[in-house]
Amino acid sequence: KELRGEDVTENSEYGASTYKGILTSQGESIATEFCLMNTMNLLILRFSDLYGYKLDENKEDFISNYIRQFQNLKEVQVSAEYHLSPLHLSDAVEAIYRCEGNTPSKIYNVAGNQQISEIELATAIKKKLNSSASIISHQGNSQINKFDSTRIKSELEWSEFKDIKNVLENMQADSVGKDGLKPGQVTK
Repeated sequence: KELRGEDVTENSEYGASTYKGILTSQGESIATEFCLMNTMNLLILRFSDLYGYKLDENKEDFISNYIRQFQNLKEVQVSAEYHLSPLHLSDAVEAIYRCEGNTPSKIYNVAGNQQISEIELATAIKKKLNSSASIISHQGNSQINKFDSTRIKSELEWSEFKDIKNVLENMQADSVGKDGLKPGQVTK
């Protein structure tokens, strides 16, 4: 079954259609089988699109990639139909911390509260950087599935994750130079 615009829960059964999705499902299957054979406990945290790295670390997260593109290219290509469920790196770390010794379930989705389209994200970053690069929209793979993080929030008493729009608004545009942030500076 292929999902199109549905909420993805920990119990969703679907056929992965992306390279990342296929590798992830294969990894989960191998780990599950290994733990069953060796009577080990297993905890799987499914993180959505991570962001929040220091830009001077040259990571390949989506925000760092867009900043580099807006700084170095005349045109930035974005999909008209692709949506992200951004999860701040600090929320991913918090999820790991909260699961330590306190996991009624075996699988948790950990995704940002808000979805954002690639076009909206690219537009916000372009504006923040005051870039002259053009945004070129193209028809790409449609991904509008929302990862449902209800289970981890209810079982581990968690309320909200960082809001991508607030993070983008608070990003210091003057600290983003040609090579990313100046050493020692971080995005908020």
